[in-house]
Amino acid sequence: MSASSDPNQVSRHHGVESAWQESLLGQLTPSAQAALRSRAVERVLPAGTTSASEPLLVLDGLMRVFCTDGARHVTVRYAGRGDVTGIPAALGLDAGLRIQSLAPTRLYVLDAPLLRECLLATPRDTIAATRAVAEGHASILGVLSDHIFLTVRERVIRHLLERAHWDATTRRAVHETSRDIADAIASVATVVGRVLGVLEWEGALTRRSGRVTAVDAVVLHQLLRGAAP
Repeated sequence: MSASSDPNQVSRHHGVESAWQESLLGQLTPSAQAALRSRAVERVLPAGTTSASEPLLVLDGLMRVFCTDGARHVTVRYAGRGDVTGIPAALGLDAGLRIQSLAPTRLYVLDAPLLRECLLATPRDTIAATRAVAEGHASILGVLSDHIFLTVRERVIRHLLERAHWDATTRRAVHETSRDIADAIASVATVVGRVLGVLEWEGALTRRSGRVTAVDAVVLHQLLRGAAP
C-alpha cells in the first residue's frame, strides 16, 4: 500500500491540517503560512517534559504554560490541539514562561525569527498577532479571577491537573483523599467527595479506598473546557 493511500497517514495529515487551520496560524496570509510550514519541525514530547516557552503548535496531546520562581509555580494556561504557545517569545517579549507536557504531545516547533517576521508583515498578520497576545493577557487575568469565581468542580479539576505526578501516559498517580483536596481548595470533604464521584463516572479519574489513585489529564482538560470527553 502506498503512503498516500495509507489510512493512518491520511488521518494523521488531516489531524495536522485541522490543528493548523483552527489555530492562530490559520488566520495568517497564505504566503506566511507557506513559509512557516516549510520550516516547522514536528516533535513528540513524552509526558512530563519541561522546557522554556517557545513558539509551538500543539497537534495533539496537552501542555500547560506556567511561570515559576524555582520553588512555586502558577499555571497561566493549558494548550491543547490547535493552540499556539510562545507568541510573546517570538515577538521578543521575555515573559519568563515555561511549558510542560501533561500527556504525550505531538507538536510543530515553529521558527521564532520567521514567525516574528510573518506576524509583522501585513495588517492581517499583525491583527492575528495582536489577538494572540490579547488572549494571553486575558488568560492571565482569568487565572486571578478563577481563584475567586470557579465552582468547586472546576477548582477540583484544576487542582488535580496541578498536583498529578507525571508518568509516561496520560494517566497520573495522585494519591489524595477528598479531605486533602478540600483543604487545598478551601472547600469541604463531603462536597469534594461528590464531585470526585461524578468525575470518576465521567472517566476522568479512578479511586481506591477513599483516595484518588489516577487521573486522565486529557479528559480533565476537556471537562474544564466544557467539552465532552
